Amino acid sequence: MNLRPSWIDDDEFRVETLYVELPQNAGPVSECVFYHKPTSSLLVTDAVVCVPSSTEYPIQPIFSTYFDERVLSDPTFWPKTVLQAVFLPLRAESGLYPGYEALANRLVRAPILRAFADARAPDAVRQWVDNIVQNDKFDRIITSHFASPISASNSLFAKAFAHLDENASIESLSAALPPITCEDWSTLDSLNSFIEEYKLGAPVVYDFKVGCR
Repeated sequence: MNLRPSWIDDDEFRVETLYVELPQNAGPVSECVFYHKPTSSLLVTDAVVCVPSSTEYPIQPIFSTYFDERVLSDPTFWPKTVLQAVFLPLRAESGLYPGYEALANRLVRAPILRAFADARAPDAVRQWVDNIVQNDKFDRIITSHFASPISASNSLFAKAFAHLDENASIESLSAALPPITCEDWSTLDSLNSFIEEYKLGAPVVYDFKVGCR
């Protein structure tokens, strides 16, 4: 299968494609990233995200299309929106949402992709990440979701996938990964259990919660 888009200009872009067909899965694990040579930028869809805090990145006007000012002014609006987008539970402690606090203001692999993609195709995702970081040097990542563009290097991109390093120590994982508690993986854990029990998709073969605390 030729996974290289026919319209790619080799003088301007290099493309790295992840595509894994899994038995019984609803669809493939797939994504493309593009390295833009003239600007040393990495263009991604879902590979990584940077979740901004509402203080660093004010609520965007588009939300007013769907919510009134009363809702938007609620300080819990943004944390709850983020948690629902990445499938972490709306669990609060002392007025804060630990799942949101763990993700905010850092480059991360979205929890839902750790649970649904990386857990089912870890070898392919690991190789894909290696291909991205070893071939070209970038200093900016342009994402499709949340804050963008992001000042980030190859090493920071690789760090977002530290959970796939089978040889990493608990200490190094704790330093590299967002501090998502094991409790906050409960929603994705239960969804994967449901999928496996009723054979609705390929089984999990890798612990996506590795490094949780």
